Amino acid sequence: MILSDFFVRPVDANDREWIARLITERWGAEFIVAHHQVYHCGNLPGFVAVRGQERAGLLTYKIVGDECEVVSLDSLEPCGGIGTGLMDAVRAAALKSKCKRLWLVTTNDNMNALRFYQKRGFTLVKVNRNAIESARKLKPVPLIGSDGIPLQDEIELEMTLDGASEQSRRPDTAVVERRRDVFKYCPSCGKADISFAGLKELRCRSCSFTYFHNVATAVAAILELDGRIVLIRRGREPGKGKLDLPGGFAEPQEKAEEAIKREVMEELKLDLKAVEYLGSWPNVYEYEGVVYQTCDLYFHSKIDALPTDCDKEEVAELLVMAPAEVPFDQIAFQSTRMFLPRFIAAWPGQRAL
Repeated sequence: MILSDFFVRPVDANDREWIARLITERWGAEFIVAHHQVYHCGNLPGFVAVRGQERAGLLTYKIVGDECEVVSLDSLEPCGGIGTGLMDAVRAAALKSKCKRLWLVTTNDNMNALRFYQKRGFTLVKVNRNAIESARKLKPVPLIGSDGIPLQDEIELEMTLDGASEQSRRPDTAVVERRRDVFKYCPSCGKADISFAGLKELRCRSCSFTYFHNVATAVAAILELDGRIVLIRRGREPGKGKLDLPGGFAEPQEKAEEAIKREVMEELKLDLKAVEYLGSWPNVYEYEGVVYQTCDLYFHSKIDALPTDCDKEEVAELLVMAPAEVPFDQIAFQSTRMFLPRFIAAWPGQRAL
């Protein structure tokens, strides 16, 4: 199950008729009513998820000032990560437009949406009581919603956008300054005349020696045991005491598939017979003052039993959790905090929007 088998693109003119049909089919009219406002989604900016040659999802949004509102989100393929991919796209668009707030409303009966958004960093900020009555004046809206819940209120959720979660994609000023503290002398001529070009190039002004501190390859395993996920509590820095997936850095001349099997064997004394590549995410890894830009590769493997003989220096504790119970805020590295929810959204039996 490779999570990148679809792509997301902006809405274009050729999508307008399809959007009108989709909104009518799924929302009961050609327009959407939210917080007493009428929205014609075909006239709004948005993103379309495409798998193969078919449209698989739609998100529309509206930016006013420094706020970006998600007006509609529809996935035509539950459990495929479509909703997550569309939300990633609108979040990036909001950040690009320097928005400080990403927000939306859903109905009080929509437990799937409430779970989906909160797992992806949104918080509940307001309940608009009896707000659905205004929508009923404009289009048919049932009195009873999902799971037999009376359909009457709107729930507003928001995410504050400060760019903080984008730090995993680029080092901040402090990280750059720490690099200058570590790399002081030229390894060729020994002079303290190092200049830095971009994120990875170090050059000696005296002898022109150039060193490229290239991206390192790391691997991580999502181990599945009876429908649950195996997590470790890190026994050493960085991130000592926080949650993580088993894994580590690839060795020279080692394939990624070999690296993840070796790392799992070293940490958990577990011999993986088969691994499935899922996808990747960038990360920043700092160890003893040296900052490494990494590309973390994620693999999935099913196991039959929980390991009993772990490397105690690496693994302080071994945990097994249901997908819905994973506390993402306690995970050590940003890459896994971003990637793992996407895997869980596509987990069989989990309903992704």
